[in-house]
Amino acid sequence: MCACVYDAVGKVLAVLPEGEPVTGISSLDNSVYILRGRKESKQVEVYELYSPCLEKTVTIEGLGHGQDIVVCGNSRCIYVSDSDMCIRKVHVENTRNGYQWPVDGEPGALSLTGRQTLLVVFSSLKNIQEYSYDGQRMVTIRMGHDITPQHMIGMSEDEFLLCGNDRNENPHVELGSSALKENTIRFSGKKGSGEGKLSVPNLCFRRQ
Repeated sequence: MCACVYDAVGKVLAVLPEGEPVTGISSLDNSVYILRGRKESKQVEVYELYSPCLEKTVTIEGLGHGQDIVVCGNSRCIYVSDSDMCIRKVHVENTRNGYQWPVDGEPGALSLTGRQTLLVVFSSLKNIQEYSYDGQRMVTIRMGHDITPQHMIGMSEDEFLLCGNDRNENPHVELGSSALKENTIRFSGKKGSGEGKLSVPNLCFRRQ
């Protein structure tokens, strides 16, 4: 499976080499970090942003099956959600000394917020958990029985964008503030292609 790097209007900047399935992608400075989920070593490949040139590989010791990756410019750390019910953290310059913290279920998609916290989606538990960069759980956002979250991003200091699906596998996109309890705007359209329709959305992004 290969990965492509696009700019904000959809122009292809680089096509990265094929390899094991890509389960996550993130960027920091002028580097792109690719997570290959089914490898026992060298799971993270680091490429130059605008070319397919491999800069280095990173081995995350003990990683079971990496689900997603984010790289934080504030902490200068790589965070990976592991199917072995933990979040793994390594520094971008010192990847040998890693750290991990346990979580309640199997973690999925990751994202960073503007208040320097980490959002972790638990689709099977139907919730999103917010952690400090050192693994302290701060907030649990429960979605109820009818919504299965797939991804969530922080839009501003107190605003979030969520995507997922409902109990009938129809797409669900939700924009709200105060942990999705106030000023909520929802899209619950029909599944498919064309105007007013979506397939089940798995990721959402904010254009910088």
